[in-house]
Amino acid sequence: MEESFGCEMAIHGQIQSSGLDMHYLDWGGTQRPLLALHGLSSSAHWYDKCMPRLAAHFRCVAPDQRAHGLTNQPETGYDWKTLSEDLIRLLDHLDIERTAVLGHSWGASVAGHFAIQHPERVTALALIDGGVQRPRDPNVTWEEFRQRLRQRDIYGAVETYINAHKREHATVWDAELEHMLLSMPEQLGNDRVREYLSPSSHEQVIWNMFSDPLSAIYEEIKVPTLIVSAEGNTEMSRSYLPMKQQGVADALQRIPDSRSTWIKNAPHDISFYEPQVLATSLIDFLL
Repeated sequence: MEESFGCEMAIHGQIQSSGLDMHYLDWGGTQRPLLALHGLSSSAHWYDKCMPRLAAHFRCVAPDQRAHGLTNQPETGYDWKTLSEDLIRLLDHLDIERTAVLGHSWGASVAGHFAIQHPERVTALALIDGGVQRPRDPNVTWEEFRQRLRQRDIYGAVETYINAHKREHATVWDAELEHMLLSMPEQLGNDRVREYLSPSSHEQVIWNMFSDPLSAIYEEIKVPTLIVSAEGNTEMSRSYLPMKQQGVADALQRIPDSRSTWIKNAPHDISFYEPQVLATSLIDFLL
């Protein structure tokens, strides 16, 4: 019996502009557009389990952002302005004038900054377990922040990489999730993989998260906004729940037209665990 994956419903596209060769997945359709942004060290395939549930209502597009997936890795351009310009070029290429935008983790910060910089192109915004944080302790240094967001040491043999994820996501592991996760690292041949995002690119990304966080300019978000948060599914992840609740409360107070929803029994990678619940939350908000 052949495996059927959500990404098989999508066509692969590629655009070249300003030194960027951007790959994207397009689920097609004539309905209202939806642009979905993945998180750090991820890819457009993060949405594979969720998009088939959304494609009945939206024209869904998910790009590999620069230095991710099948998109190339320029030496610079990891600031919010340049990342937003990447999205403008993609939307123009697809003849999409205005769209709802959602982002997961780091992608939520990209989505939020995009909505602020280009409100004329955004109809609504969804921040999926990202872009929302409690006000950072002013005593936290760049070096401390950099250490907290350091790259994971799970690469090398494909088996090592897959087994690390299989242990982390044992309760939802299947062939589709394995396929999704193998889209994220760089394939070296000889059954080896490594982090695609170079140390230099990674540092540029997290520097912008540190020096120019979305939480500093919540009030500038002028489109309807949904904050989707994972409650966690382990004792350790739930220990951070009060901190997340504080961050969400701050965002709801400061983003003019905002609401929130919490996904039970799901960790940070919500789409791996509760794709139907996530899709339903987005449909209820956007329709």
